[in-house]
Amino acid sequence: CFVSRAGNRNLAAIQWRITPGYNGEMQYFLPLGGSPTAGYEFVKASASDGCLIAVGRPEKGRLLAVAALTQIRGASPTHMPAPRRLQTGEAAEYGRLMVKRNQPVTITRWILAAMENAKGEIQPSPDKLPDLLKSTAGRGFTAALNAHKAAMQKLWQSDIVIHGSPRDQQAVRAALFYILQSAAPPGPHTPNGGDSIPPMGLSSQAWGGHIFWDADMWIFPVLNLLHPDLAASIVEYRYGTLPGARENARRGGYKGADYATESAASGLEVAPQPFTKHRHTTAGVAFAQWQYYLATGNKQYLAEKAYPILRETADYWVSRVIYNKKADRYEIHGVMCPDETAGIVNNDVYTNAIARANLRLAVKASKVLGRPYRKEWQVVADKMYLPFDAKHQRYLEHDGFNPGRRKIKQADAQLLIFPLEEPMSRQVMANTLDYYVSISSPIGPAMTASIHAVAACRLNRREQALRFFRDSYKDFVRPYFFYFSEKRTTDNYCFLTGCAGTVAAVLYGFAGLRFDEKGLHASPILPPGWTGLEVKGIHNRGRVYNLTVRSDGSYTLAAVAAKQ
Repeated sequence: CFVSRAGNRNLAAIQWRITPGYNGEMQYFLPLGGSPTAGYEFVKASASDGCLIAVGRPEKGRLLAVAALTQIRGASPTHMPAPRRLQTGEAAEYGRLMVKRNQPVTITRWILAAMENAKGEIQPSPDKLPDLLKSTAGRGFTAALNAHKAAMQKLWQSDIVIHGSPRDQQAVRAALFYILQSAAPPGPHTPNGGDSIPPMGLSSQAWGGHIFWDADMWIFPVLNLLHPDLAASIVEYRYGTLPGARENARRGGYKGADYATESAASGLEVAPQPFTKHRHTTAGVAFAQWQYYLATGNKQYLAEKAYPILRETADYWVSRVIYNKKADRYEIHGVMCPDETAGIVNNDVYTNAIARANLRLAVKASKVLGRPYRKEWQVVADKMYLPFDAKHQRYLEHDGFNPGRRKIKQADAQLLIFPLEEPMSRQVMANTLDYYVSISSPIGPAMTASIHAVAACRLNRREQALRFFRDSYKDFVRPYFFYFSEKRTTDNYCFLTGCAGTVAAVLYGFAGLRFDEKGLHASPILPPGWTGLEVKGIHNRGRVYNLTVRSDGSYTLAAVAAKQ
């Protein structure tokens, strides 16, 4: 079975080969989808020239049309397939076949989907789906599968090869595979320019398939290095939902644009309280826009799409901060940390740090484009308060931070090390890492360990970095295909945020990849047991690079081609 990456990406096919042990009738039920538990309930189902069509309506969002065509070889239908409504509320295809003992029966199921666009139209229209589906099916399952394989092979031109540790290799390849399965370039079919990627990708309807900071700050950094064409879907989605972000800011009484903690098609906030207080999401959106520009060098995108986001999110922060006259500094009150167990706090260090980055990037983008900028952006950035423990020389998670016996849910202050790259001394980095490692929850999400792995690499702690890296996947993968679960104690998958953390630990940790206005750089470090590391197909500013790290620690970062 496969979901095609060649041609129409809304095409899927599955083929069964069954050898009956009897002579007689065989019945089958093949769901068309539309389960209420998945957020859809089918509106109507009909048969058209051998195809079954179901149109589903979600509680909120866009209509979805699904067409199915079933091909049967080795058996004779005794009852023509027809749509039925199951007790679950799903639409399903029901049929009967006469089969013969030991005579193989091949059932091929073709599925083609179409979704409502921004104009309220389903394109292609449901009545055209049967002809499109029959045309594809007429070329045969093998032809469609081979086209899909060729497209996947092209994707794997960007790859990570670990020498000396087959299990680490399997974990990284699996994680990258699951990310790629849910990533697609933006196109005319998407109402916001891009669909972005929800935390569970296409594997489930968890959180309604909505978009969180996971897309911009976790999944995006992986795609931005290896597949910027796929990463574009994430940043394009944010440009498409800029009107919703403006409305969020207006409703909150602020200027500019404020991106939702939990965002759907419109970009309006749909998160329940108190999770709407995750205001770091807004700055994370801006941060990713700049990173996309750095990776691609696409100045047109910067001018037309990234800059409006950078400008309006910077305006939001200027209106959102509070000036502490006594301390002569700017503060951000009433927010929720990435460490959600802390509740609502003042001056979450990650929120303040990434808001400051947002403001500075707005200034930087203005200079790159030769545009005027508000002096308030620079003033607020320069006086932004970051909680710091001077006695112990480490960053504090937020004002009044004193966890006591409480373990922090996930990385927060550690995010200043990566991905923010906040300038700090080696000692402050070590103190910050070691302290928060000691109070991190043993049942927290995988991403925390991946951040710790990158930080340990920056500190040249090879053994510790490897331990953290393996912690990012070992308790989260499930047999038989290294499927990533959201938590250690559950089977809720496939959690792409965790997948991305594991891959990022290799790209930005062991491979030591970074990029800035001057280009691509590497400072790799091999952990014990690895005899080599290769990162193939790194994309940066129109060129493709390969990184080869040898067992003695020497390495080569070389351009191998111009981007095709």
